[in-house]
Amino acid sequence: MKNPTCKKSQEEIIGFVLIILLVTVIAIVFLAISLRKEVERLPSDEIESFLQASMRYSTECFISPERRYNLKDVIVSCAETNERCMNNQTACVNLNETMGFLLRQSWAPCPDCPANSYNFHVFDEDNRTLASLKGGNCSGTRTYSQVFLPSYSGKITSELEICG
Repeated sequence: MKNPTCKKSQEEIIGFVLIILLVTVIAIVFLAISLRKEVERLPSDEIESFLQASMRYSTECFISPERRYNLKDVIVSCAETNERCMNNQTACVNLNETMGFLLRQSWAPCPDCPANSYNFHVFDEDNRTLASLKGGNCSGTRTYSQVFLPSYSGKITSELEICG
């Protein structure tokens, strides 16, 4: 005959192993859920200042020899009529080229830079995308700002997100 205390010890060990396995599975599930969370975006005064200043930047879009559009004018024109500049580019093409230049000069992703990516969008009230420019890969805190521009067709939103 076998010793009854031996059988009782084996049952306790199996119960202990099951509890350890259950705790491990629960920990893995919580870890997976926490890693899937979207990174919080924080508002930034620095990015808002950049967007406000860039709206006053003079573009290469001349509507007449005396009238040169700034970036704000180009965005509004792109949203409403997409008129042609004197160099035969449309306002939307000029918007992408000008803002691409400004973003590369100001927020260029590099290993030693505080920003490692940027994401710029311009869209109208109907969520129609007028411009979308991206650079780099995000691997840190996201900061952003928006600038709203009035136009005859409604509100236009310019949004810049920087990841660093």
